[in-house]
Order: sequence, then C-alpha cells, then structure tokens
Amino acid sequence: MDDKLSILDVKARDQSAWIYDLEMQMLVLAALSPRALYYWAKSYAEQLSAGEDDTRLRRTISICFVNGVVFRDWADYHTCFRLLDPSGELCLTEDLEIHIIELPKFRKTLAELETDLDFWLYFLKNGEELDADALSAELDRWEIRKAMGS
Repeated sequence: MDDKLSILDVKARDQSAWIYDLEMQMLVLAALSPRALYYWAKSYAEQLSAGEDDTRLRRTISICFVNGVVFRDWADYHTCFRLLDPSGELCLTEDLEIHIIELPKFRKTLAELETDLDFWLYFLKNGEELDADALSAELDRWEIRKAMGS
C-alpha cells in the first residue's frame, strides 16, 4: 500500500481526442484525493513533449471508482471536481475534471436504473451474483454481456 508506483486501470481517448483515465480503488486510502489529482496531472502532461504548442492539450477526465466511502458527510455517490474560483461561477479551464464514484453509496435497485452510469455501477456492485445466461431484461445489454465475457 505504500508503493508509489501508479498503474492506471484504463486509459482511453474519444472522437474529440479527450483523454479518460479510469481507476478502480478497492480501498479508501488517506491519499486518495492527491492520488486522483496525480493521475489526472500525469495524463494531462503526457500529451505534450518539451517545446510543443500548449494548444494541443485536450480535456482530461479522471474517473475513480472507489469501493468505500471517501466523503462521509456528502450523500451523493458521484462527485465531479472542476477548477473553479471560490464563487463557483468562473471556471479557469474545462480541461480538468475528476470524478469520484463511491460504490457503497450507490443503492439503486434494478428497477431504478436509468442512465448508462447507473447500469455500470449496478454491474460493478452486483457482478459476482449475475449469471450471463440468466440476465434480467433490464441488464441484457450488449456492453454488460461483453463485460461478462459472453
């Protein structure tokens, strides 16, 4: 746990050339917030080599799925951090976005799932109990089947 080596679970780029890093954390470490910022900064900085034009930098979004509670006094399971002034009205840049998703706070039932994120979070929380050959109609989606290896 004291190892400083960072291993990114998934790194992706979309059609707009935005960068996404997705990380799974099984434990809530005291250093989770600086670690999330470090992963974001590393992915952002890796876009350029010395002397390259800064306009080549693309929006970078880090998403950290945590199997624990990070913000005890915050009810939401999905929190998005951005670079805003103290009023919350002025954003320095849209390039920085860090999402923390606390899986224990996600309590939606199968009938309550609405968004793609809902389906993925349900899958992450309940995947061990799911049977690829007996998926409910709500979960019988190609991406869920692919994630289950069927």
